[in-house]
Amino acid sequence: MATVVEVLSVAAAAVSAVGGAFAAWAALQSSRSASKAQATADAMESRLALRDVTLAAGETQVEARRAQSRAEQLKLSYGTLFTLSGSSGNSRQSLYSAEIDKKTDRIAQLVEDAKKFDDGAPSLRQATIDDILRVQMRLSNSIKEVRGLREELDREHDQIESQCAERRESMDRTRLAR
Repeated sequence: MATVVEVLSVAAAAVSAVGGAFAAWAALQSSRSASKAQATADAMESRLALRDVTLAAGETQVEARRAQSRAEQLKLSYGTLFTLSGSSGNSRQSLYSAEIDKKTDRIAQLVEDAKKFDDGAPSLRQATIDDILRVQMRLSNSIKEVRGLREELDREHDQIESQCAERRESMDRTRLAR
């Protein structure tokens, strides 16, 4: 009788070993599949982050072009205001122009940084996701800074144009009064 029990125990152990082997094989396959899925997800995250970096670089440059254009308009508006007031070439006009140039110089610096990441950000293709996200954050801050500078230029331009309009109206009233 002990032999039958032993045979059954050995058979059960063998079946258990085979079952364990299949379980180990299934776990290995599952692990490989999970690794592949994780690698695919990481690659996708990296591609999306690179796309966002490229978009942020482009947006920085677009905002910079708008700001540069507004800066030129603002300089012309200052020239008009000083001409209308009879003080063209005044040292204050040069001071205002220098302040505008400081803003446009800062914008140019931000654009130069953004240009490094144009065209799919090839310089970041081998970078870690953390490095890509750091660049993305830096470019997001650049967009905000350029946009802020452009808004300052817009406000100043609107004020100067308003002063020019007031000056023209005053000059028209003076001519009509004669």
